Amino acid sequence: MAEANQQLLKLGPYVMGRVRRGVVGDSRYSRRLRSAIHDAAHDPDHRPVLISSEPGLGKDNLAA
Repeated sequence: MAEANQQLLKLGPYVMGRVRRGVVGDSRYSRRLRSAIHDAAHDPDHRPVLISSEPGLGKDNLAA
């Protein structure tokens, strides 16, 4: 058990913090996108939203 704890302590410097999700940045585009996402999330009618973009840009993170 002590050996396992020592091995875990060796990995300490490689532990990463919590992953940030959502739109990163402070550009005009990112602020508009965050605002649109907020508005869609708080839509009282709960209408569906289509999220489209190039592959690999994090659409799944926006949907979450």
